[in-house]
Amino acid sequence: MDRNWSAYQFQIHQGSTDCNFPYAQYLERHHDFQVRVLGGEDIKEDRVQSILQTFKLGILERFDESMVVFEWLLLQQGISVNFAYPGRKNKSKASQQNVENMSKEIDNALKMNCFLKDLELYRAASGLLDERIAAIPDMDQRLRDFQQRCDQAQSREERTPLKGYGKGPSDFTYLEPSTVPGLRPGFG
Repeated sequence: MDRNWSAYQFQIHQGSTDCNFPYAQYLERHHDFQVRVLGGEDIKEDRVQSILQTFKLGILERFDESMVVFEWLLLQQGISVNFAYPGRKNKSKASQQNVENMSKEIDNALKMNCFLKDLELYRAASGLLDERIAAIPDMDQRLRDFQQRCDQAQSREERTPLKGYGKGPSDFTYLEPSTVPGLRPGFG
């Protein structure tokens, strides 16, 4: 729900959503958003399993653990990557009044079953993340190492701030998976 609220506030801030547009209607319009983005508009009964078979998903609230798991999965393919990051860039700023209003809107949205498939996906992805973590023999050490690399990245950024952070897709580098030697579909 935090992500939905953050997206709602961001869209109001940038002007793509009217500030008078009720949050409950926003939720209804964006029902099961994650499942629809990853699996298509037609939400079928087996859509969540199909998504889980197609993608390796992380959990935002367990971001560091997710990144360590992704690093490990890629390492099993012979690809060494460093997903360390220099601190949080996206921070929601919800006032107490907004939180109270959001809670009421969330209750209404829950009653409308706006994101049951997203919740199913979240729970299943979280369970798979737990399984993957359990399969990594030195996960605790890897997590400590990752957090240390993040601290180092933060320290470097404080000395030399990132320029142009978050410019958007036009600045992204897209790697075609078929061009990465040895990368198998789904990498794990």
